Amino acid sequence: MCLDENDLATYIAAPRGSAFRGWVEAHVDVCVYCRALLANFLGTWEPQSTDADDTLVDSAPGAHPDDATTAVARSTAPKGYHWPEGGAGHAALKPGDILDGRFELDRVVGRGGTSVVWAAFDRTRNGFPVALKVLAVREAALRHRVAREARIANGIAHPAVVPVREVFEIPSTGAIVLVTDLLRGRTLASHLRAMRTLSLEAARDIFLPLMDGVLAAHRLGVVHRDLKPANVFLADDGRGGFHVKVLDFGTAKLTAAEGIVAMTSSLTRSGMLLGTIPYMAVEQLEGKTDIDARTDVWALGVMLYEALCGERPIPGRSFVEILQGVSMGPIVPIGLRMPHLPAHIARLVDAMLTRDRATRPDRLEPLMVELRRG
Repeated sequence: MCLDENDLATYIAAPRGSAFRGWVEAHVDVCVYCRALLANFLGTWEPQSTDADDTLVDSAPGAHPDDATTAVARSTAPKGYHWPEGGAGHAALKPGDILDGRFELDRVVGRGGTSVVWAAFDRTRNGFPVALKVLAVREAALRHRVAREARIANGIAHPAVVPVREVFEIPSTGAIVLVTDLLRGRTLASHLRAMRTLSLEAARDIFLPLMDGVLAAHRLGVVHRDLKPANVFLADDGRGGFHVKVLDFGTAKLTAAEGIVAMTSSLTRSGMLLGTIPYMAVEQLEGKTDIDARTDVWALGVMLYEALCGERPIPGRSFVEILQGVSMGPIVPIGLRMPHLPAHIARLVDAMLTRDRATRPDRLEPLMVELRRG
């Protein structure tokens, strides 16, 4: 018998080691549907981003500023994560603290289920502003994964990918800190909330550099796995425009066996569900381990559909409705919603949203050519 949301609410409240928790955990090991449902309760539902002017939005799995969601994430935290008192906000840190002998904390600009992002000043560089992503990690394997996240981002070396400048540890707590650029602007999620829809030309200005950055990752065998509007940042360029930046390669799955990829092994265990439900392809929801570039193509297709017509291709307001829609429900072709959209753009979006990944495009280059055309 499969779980419902009442079962999972009971699971969250049940004490660790109880028979009911054991039954739920055994069931989700063998049931794809319930594993995805549980993943929602663990915090992989779409995060809400901050709208602060200066921010590098933290969008790690489980990110959500709402106290209720933080409480759920804390009660079901994966092994190896340490939840300090005060929630995911690392109560021991405060403005004015100096980390690593050089970074002076200014203010919190983003929060996640397992991390907090601070704006800070580098005192060794005349107070140069930086962003510090502080992750409460104490298990050795997870520390290693954080270091790999930094190697992945730096190895891509593309203007659209935010590099990790340094990685260090806070000795008193064991927290890991990633030093990145502090960006001024807003996420694509915030931009879409404000604009509702984008013209085709405005969508091109965002999606072409976004796809180029993801393509650079694919050429190194790196799949992002969690592309969504909250993970795309429109950084002010100081001239009234913006630079597109892809955030958070923390859930990336390495798919090649050479180059930068040779330095690491697979980032995920069999059966783990990483991503954000409304943007996840069928193969992700099924917990498949052989994820490749086609998963990112699907997510980009969902985002492009949403940007052009103001709603996602999969209807539904609840987690269960969206899960069922991604797996088997009808996808209304974008051309029916937007009959004046150029036919080749409509075909492009529909192709990206092919459920069967065997026939879904596996390369971004030809998709970018079509998006640029006419």
